[in-house]
Amino acid sequence: MSMISSPRFYTPRSAARLCPAESPEKARVGALADAVRLIRRDEELAVWSTPLGEFATMATESLDHIAFLAAEFQRDVYLSGQVAVNQGAIVLDVGANIGMFTRQALGKGAGRVISFEPTPGTRLALRYNVAAAVAAGRVSIIEAGAWDARDTLSFVVDPLRPGRSSCMDPAAAQDECRISISVVP
Repeated sequence: MSMISSPRFYTPRSAARLCPAESPEKARVGALADAVRLIRRDEELAVWSTPLGEFATMATESLDHIAFLAAEFQRDVYLSGQVAVNQGAIVLDVGANIGMFTRQALGKGAGRVISFEPTPGTRLALRYNVAAAVAAGRVSIIEAGAWDARDTLSFVVDPLRPGRSSCMDPAAAQDECRISISVVP
């Protein structure tokens, strides 16, 4: 949807494919990698200090991927052109990942964000990252993917870059695993 809708915006996966090896974006990611620091890691989560604040991820995430996500959100790629969050809006974050867009939408004035995240490890990081907003009733987390009907689907998870996980266009990653996820309309 993000590649065919108007205005167009890009997912982490599509942005990586469109980014040449020696681009200004690669330089930005490299510079951010120097600013990203691992605060702590346990069996389930890694907590990172980034220029955008503290974020938890699955413990398997790499510093390079966190720097890529931070660069993407610094450029405001999800809120560009006619795409905006109106004051008090109810926003759907479908495929919420670790909640960076959920937090961005709240920061832009959303009254409430409904975050869909089907992957258990990523959802654990999402819960950590938006815990205060959940407690305040501003964020609801739906433990499922969005679909046109209630169902269970096969889902390929890339543990190093969970944003590339998919049931539609599986990533070809060496460490990928397949899980079943619930989906809801």
